[in-house]
Amino acid sequence: MYEMFQNMRNLVKTETNSRIFLDDPESKDGEFKNYLSYINYGTMEVITQPPILTRWGEGGPLYMLPWYIENMQGEGDSPMGRIKVVGSPELMTTGVIRQNVPGQAFPATLEASVFQVFEIPKYGRLVNRAQVVISAIVDALPPFGALCKCSAALLYDDQNVPRGIVDGRALTILEMK
Repeated sequence: MYEMFQNMRNLVKTETNSRIFLDDPESKDGEFKNYLSYINYGTMEVITQPPILTRWGEGGPLYMLPWYIENMQGEGDSPMGRIKVVGSPELMTTGVIRQNVPGQAFPATLEASVFQVFEIPKYGRLVNRAQVVISAIVDALPPFGALCKCSAALLYDDQNVPRGIVDGRALTILEMK
């Protein structure tokens, strides 16, 4: 079903509207009262793998196209200064394009588990150790123009202390031009 898309490497642009709630940078009191809203402009390489087949009861076979991300990076200006984001070197971002109806390639569901490292002024390095789940319904591959909803995740410092939460995000996948 998705054989023509396997083993592809696509460089894509992303635009992510982000909300971040943070604690006090000095007291580390666990009260996430500092609110940041910004747009992250990024790029990443999406590498697809061979399709896989699942069988769910009498519903017929459903195909999935697994993929993973390399070289994720982005940045954007916030009221606190420039925020930089890269893919986690410890946990790989992976996902699938999942067929919704047997025998029909599209519309399909895009799902991913995203792990990132944020560099935030006054806070330094913060990471989401639990996945941020992104999802969208897509009508083509590559899914340029897809608007993905993103789940929330706690942000931890290097001492494993929760310092904030990244929430309320919407990611748009754009074509490199």
